[in-house]
Amino acid sequence: GIAMKLGDGNVDVQLRALRALKRCPTESLAAGILASLLACVHSGQDERVQARAIELFGQVPISQLEPAHVAAIVACVAPHLPSTVHRPAALVLQTLDVSMLLNHLSGIVQALDTT
Repeated sequence: GIAMKLGDGNVDVQLRALRALKRCPTESLAAGILASLLACVHSGQDERVQARAIELFGQVPISQLEPAHVAAIVACVAPHLPSTVHRPAALVLQTLDVSMLLNHLSGIVQALDTT
């Protein structure tokens, strides 16, 4: 399935899977897909894969986001990363509700510590 394609080491396969996901209704993004998307956001991935995965997180209903997801996006705003990665990350973070961020803050900090 798509989750396996996201985990594929081949950038072209990952980008095709991310494009396919973009066309899916975001409510249908299952937890397994979100976990695979999260792996695509982490550093070490191709920056195009990171950027597309971050953009997809921006389409996920906030109620489905977990502290680990938000922490991964926060980590992508790091200045040493290319702007192709930190620009979409900053845009996604701007769409998040501040109270939601504060509620999850301890979980986000914990998740950032483990990365």
